[in-house]
Amino acid sequence: MIEQNNFATDSLALDKFYENSDRLLKSFLSITQKLNEFHIVPYLMGSLAVELVGGFSTYPDDIDIQLRKSDFEKFELLTNIMKNLGYALIDLHEHKFEKDKVHVGFADVKI
Repeated sequence: MIEQNNFATDSLALDKFYENSDRLLKSFLSITQKLNEFHIVPYLMGSLAVELVGGFSTYPDDIDIQLRKSDFEKFELLTNIMKNLGYALIDLHEHKFEKDKVHVGFADVKI
């Protein structure tokens, strides 16, 4: 039986996933900076948050952001902020935005 060494292929795949995580994190930080200008405090959730806290790859494919209920209720302001950052609202029900294939979803913190 001949074993195939997939190290190079696996390494390229890992590089791609880490590159995507970096891109998502940079997008989150950019969004956070703009939201903070309006005194809105976002909380990073989902697989990107787990990856950062856990220190292992979860292969995130989007950004999940939670907001305080009082901030989430200002969805029109949030929509304008995201549009000014170049994001388009793609799903009102899911509160999801997209820019350059980066998906950002918002929800309110249930406290």
